[in-house]
Amino acid sequence: MPDVVGLVYHDAQTVLKQRGLKVKRRNQYSASTAGRVLKESPKVGSVVEPPATVTLTVAIPIPPAVNGNPWGYNWGCCMSIKDPPSDFCSFFACVLTFHNGTGFVVQCEDGLFSLTGGTGRLTCISHKGYKRTLYAP
Repeated sequence: MPDVVGLVYHDAQTVLKQRGLKVKRRNQYSASTAGRVLKESPKVGSVVEPPATVTLTVAIPIPPAVNGNPWGYNWGCCMSIKDPPSDFCSFFACVLTFHNGTGFVVQCEDGLFSLTGGTGRLTCISHKGYKRTLYAP
């Protein structure tokens, strides 16, 4: 198995396909240069016979912060927010009972943010339902 870590995905794919291998791409949010291979499986040096499939983990950019918040909270990556800072609602429009909530931060269909994520049917029940989860990079 050749070492393609650090190469641009297209170049790594070309190297592997020239050896008769199939390539599967897996994206991973990363502060690394977007489009570069972060990991490969099987590992470098493994004996791999064609037409085996090689999985390449490729860096994609962490999404931009929502509302310019100082914590970098965004819609796409990486961990749910279970313990938001006390001034969270100064950057986001929150439901009145935000700080009484349990779970993780979600946006309700009415646009307000709630701390009721993960509580099943109760998530944003008074705010037209669940819309999406907010994440911390």
